[in-house]
Amino acid sequence: MKAKLTTAESGALKALYGGIRQAEDDGLLVPCLDHAAWTVDGDQARIEYARARCRLCPVIDLCHAAARLTKPTSGVWAGRAYGPRSTTTSSESDGASDPGAGRCSRHLEEIPS
Repeated sequence: MKAKLTTAESGALKALYGGIRQAEDDGLLVPCLDHAAWTVDGDQARIEYARARCRLCPVIDLCHAAARLTKPTSGVWAGRAYGPRSTTTSSESDGASDPGAGRCSRHLEEIPS
């Protein structure tokens, strides 16, 4: 992971976290919170479980935008598996050939106030 986020990356992550907070305040389920299936460990069943739940997520568009900018190195983001053991295809990657960085919470402490 990079040492410092760009302004665009930071903005996308702030928007994602704001969306997550709003969804929770509205009583909506954000399926990846506190769930290990969103970490890529090579278990295809867990990856497919996470991908299916992402389709129902109220912040999937914000998550997709954050993943496109931050280029995570592992995990499932917006229904896409990223990382060395992922099965993301070129049609799914939308140009992010070096995908993934675990769940978005790994970036939380890097976002400036």
